[in-house]
Amino acid sequence: MSEVASDAPEQGPQPARHFLQYQPITFAEALHSLCRSLLAVLLIAAAAYVGATLYYGVRLSLTLHRLKAAGKPVTEADVALPPVSEQQNAARLYFQAAEIVKDHAVTTSFPRDADGDGIAEPDQKQPGQASRYTNVNWSSPQDLAMLSDYVREDEQALALIKEAVKRPQCRLDVLTPKGG
Repeated sequence: MSEVASDAPEQGPQPARHFLQYQPITFAEALHSLCRSLLAVLLIAAAAYVGATLYYGVRLSLTLHRLKAAGKPVTEADVALPPVSEQQNAARLYFQAAEIVKDHAVTTSFPRDADGDGIAEPDQKQPGQASRYTNVNWSSPQDLAMLSDYVREDEQALALIKEAVKRPQCRLDVLTPKGG
């Protein structure tokens, strides 16, 4: 029998290590162990995500299929309103009337309080504040002329509104305030 020579010195049996016994490890070993643990957690999380996505995707598909079979709307096309012709749609007329009756921001000689809704004390008078119908000086020729202009403008707006009311439909979603 020939024995193979080994360069390693013969060692006797190793003493058993207790699991609580401190065993120093290198930084590379600790980093390797940490990376394996993080990879395991990442794989578990990815598997859970894929599983949940598949499970709830199938449930959603089945629910949508059941609703569609029952005749319920399930897509945007199913609930879309039918188109409205320009001759039947009152929206553009309402937008035109709104442009006419915008807050008539003109000045009056009528004094108002600081918040602009009531009558101001003489020392609170602030000339040049924006006017509303209710805050005018009815004895001022300037304010009365302004009110006359408002009424003439509002007559045009009322005529547009009367025409709009006669139209059978009003779809504001197909128009923008700028007439688009």
